[in-house]
Amino acid sequence: MAFGPSPRSYEQKIPKKLGKLALRMALSDKFKNERLLVVNEFNLAEAKTKQFTAVMKGFEVRKALIVTPDKNEGLERSSRNVRGVKVMRCEGLNVYDVLNHDHLFLVQSAIPKIEEALIP
Repeated sequence: MAFGPSPRSYEQKIPKKLGKLALRMALSDKFKNERLLVVNEFNLAEAKTKQFTAVMKGFEVRKALIVTPDKNEGLERSSRNVRGVKVMRCEGLNVYDVLNHDHLFLVQSAIPKIEEALIP
């Protein structure tokens, strides 16, 4: 043989409607199990990890996903070193992260953007 073996990709694409349905089901599961929390804003006075961990201890959560409507530099910087916490924008919301984290925090202004993306 002139050419050696090349690795095969077993990746499969999921249809868009099925992906949206899975995300809707994951979000409704979080709501049904009372693990979905809606907050008005998630702003900290300073971008300090110590302040962020104090806020998270107040909610009594360990593994949390925080969804914001747009980039929140202070929140992202203060949560960067906290294990089990992930901050993402609503455009990047996916089924894996929703199911992988115990609690889901949604900033209230992100909800209309999420609804718009999930309407079939």
